[in-house]
Amino acid sequence: MDISTILFMIICIGLTEETSYKTKRTESITEASTTLKTFPSERWKTASISREKRAYFESSFSKAFFHHGCEYETRLEPVYYYPGETVRLECFMCNIALVVNGLPKGWGRIKNIDEFMEKGQHFGSKDGPDIELVENPKFLEYPTLPSTRRKLGEPYHQQSNGFLIIYDVISVKFVAFIMNLKANAYSQGVYFCFDKGSVASQRHFYVLIPILPFFQVSRKSINQIKIIC
Repeated sequence: MDISTILFMIICIGLTEETSYKTKRTESITEASTTLKTFPSERWKTASISREKRAYFESSFSKAFFHHGCEYETRLEPVYYYPGETVRLECFMCNIALVVNGLPKGWGRIKNIDEFMEKGQHFGSKDGPDIELVENPKFLEYPTLPSTRRKLGEPYHQQSNGFLIIYDVISVKFVAFIMNLKANAYSQGVYFCFDKGSVASQRHFYVLIPILPFFQVSRKSINQIKIIC
């Protein structure tokens, strides 16, 4: 199946309102929550917060931009980057009404690019590629909590002013984070911005591809890397 057929089928099938993406976070958001670096789409439904705080957080994540190029057809936008570079992704909606609807925007990610290409005709269904929410470990969302050893190479994310920034935390001192705004090879994958009004017609995707040097890795080393990561 060629790429044009996949794109056509993605347009025709789209996503459904009941679509939910995989998440590693389970705790609820309460009045004690002070900062959110990414919009917690699934946990937001059960957030125990005041109306004023809900409106504040939703307005912080509602900014998006209109992209005319995906209004009637699917658009795959490759983003090539060297590990160590800052990656900023603009939140695009393919309908002008979705830009001004005031709904908070979240980000989804498909880690395996090949899987996205192979299963694109089933995008958003149980037979499609695995989709996860772009989110951070608990200690990054709640700075007062002690940090824990994180998975090797795991990227961190921040939504700011209509953009998704992918970066890495290089050190932590007390509750102040010293941030190095850089992406690494683990950040590769297919990213897309969405809200509950756009999931039925997802048509803009970023394909993040790291530029890496060619080198040979032995089978033994590959198995060891898989255990670590």
